[in-house]
Amino acid sequence: MSKTMCPGQDMRFWRTGDIFDVTCARCGRKVEFFKDDATRLCRCGNRIRNPKLSMGCALWCEHAKECLGFDPKEELQESTEEIALADKIIDALRSELGDESSVFQEAIQSVQNAERMLRTESANPRVVISAVLLSEVDERGGPSDGSGGVNLPRARKIMRAIELDKPTTDEVCDLIERYRKGDDEDTPDLKILRKSHVRQNG
Repeated sequence: MSKTMCPGQDMRFWRTGDIFDVTCARCGRKVEFFKDDATRLCRCGNRIRNPKLSMGCALWCEHAKECLGFDPKEELQESTEEIALADKIIDALRSELGDESSVFQEAIQSVQNAERMLRTESANPRVVISAVLLSEVDERGGPSDGSGGVNLPRARKIMRAIELDKPTTDEVCDLIERYRKGDDEDTPDLKILRKSHVRQNG
């Protein structure tokens, strides 16, 4: 079911100040927020919480699910879990690669793109976010894993370190492999990984 907007969520009814900048405490950059963004990632990898978060009437209205086609309280819970996972991987990437590495910087920009797309696409957020962040951690053209698949030792090491379950880890590696092979299948997960990637988008 497609998501529709009630007046409280529809940007046509927003006022001046509903889109604003917040200064990153880590690096001092300005990060643009919409009033209903729970958090945003700064380019430095720091997760910034929205000091003016407003979901309008959607969080308390008894008709929210009927009106919007989804329960915003449930979505907020899922979003919190996705953010926690992304932040664990970002911390692991920072330790593995360093803040200034091009792979780290591209991963941050790519996951920002993916998080925006996940608002409207029906994809598996745990798999997509992990794959977007880890898709370039291991060098392309590396040795096979012995079964004809792509060997992703650093990506697997990070997923083990954050205790990501094995089925999700396998799905992430499969998605990265299909992306690297140029699979043109139009699944939601692969589409977001392809479109969110910084190099892909210039």
